[in-house]
Amino acid sequence: MTKILEFIIQKNPLKKNNKKDAYFVFFMVILFSLTQQTTRWLLPSLQTTNLQCSVCDSDEMKEEQFNTCINECIEMDDFQFGILSGPCFSLTATFSGLYIGYLADIAPRVRLLMVSCFICSIFSFAIGTSKHFFQLFIACSLSGLVQATVNVCGYPLVSDFFDEKNIGMAMNVLSSTIYFGYDFSLFSIILSNKTNWKICFYVVGLIGFIICIPSILMKEPIHGLSRMSKEENNNEKKEEDDDDEQSDLIVRGNEDKIDDNKFFEDEEVDEDKEFNNSISSYSFLLDNSNSYRER
Repeated sequence: MTKILEFIIQKNPLKKNNKKDAYFVFFMVILFSLTQQTTRWLLPSLQTTNLQCSVCDSDEMKEEQFNTCINECIEMDDFQFGILSGPCFSLTATFSGLYIGYLADIAPRVRLLMVSCFICSIFSFAIGTSKHFFQLFIACSLSGLVQATVNVCGYPLVSDFFDEKNIGMAMNVLSSTIYFGYDFSLFSIILSNKTNWKICFYVVGLIGFIICIPSILMKEPIHGLSRMSKEENNNEKKEEDDDDEQSDLIVRGNEDKIDDNKFFEDEEVDEDKEFNNSISSYSFLLDNSNSYRER
C-alpha cells in the first residue's frame, strides 16, 4: 500500500532517462493537449449550428430540427458569443498559468496534467448541461483555468525527457496539437447537425475521462533530467578516455621496461664477450711467453 501511494504521489522521481517512459509521457501529453485544445475550439466551431437561438429558422429547417434547435439553443447575441469563444478561455488560462507554474515546481507535473484533464472533462459536461449564457460563461471560464496546465507542465516534461538532438522534433509535434485540436473540433459540426451541440461536449468529456485512466502510469522525471543525463554521459566518456589513457601509459611503461631489460641483457652479453676475449688474449700471451723461455 505504501509503494502504491508513493507511486501515485511520485515521491521518487526518475533520475535516469528511459526511452519507454519518455515516449509514454510524450504520447500522454499529446493526448492531453489534443483534448483540451478540442474543448477550446468547440464553441467557435459550433457557431453556425444550433448553439445560438438566432440560428434557428423555421423556414430553412425541418420541423423536427427546428424543435430540437429551439429546445437546446442558448439565447445570446454575437458579442456574448465572442466573449465565450475568446476571453472566457484565454484570460482565465493566462492568469491561472501563474499559479499552476508555482504548483509545477513543488508538485509532480504528471499528476497535475492528469488532474487537469479530469477537471477539464467535468467542465466539458458542465458546458453541455448549460441552459443560459451565464451558466455557459462560468463553465467555460472554469475550463480555461485548467487548460494552461499543458503549457506549464507538458512542455517542461518533454524537455526533461528528450535531449538536444530530439527536442526540436518533440516540441514541434506537441505544438501541432493546437492546430489538430481545431481540426478535430470541426467534426463537431457534423455531430451537432445530426443531434445537438451538447453531445459534442459530452463526447469530448468522455474521451478526457478515458485518457485519465492510463495517465496514472506516467512517471515524473527529476527537473533537468536530460541535462543531467548529458553530463553523466560526458563524465562516463571522460572516465573511459582516462582509463584508455592509463592503459596506454601502462602498456608504454611495460614496453619501456622490456626495452631496458633487453638493453641490460645486451650489455651483459657484451661484457661477457670482452671478458672472454681478454682471457683468450692473456692465455695466448702466456703460451708465447712459456714457449720463449723453453727456447
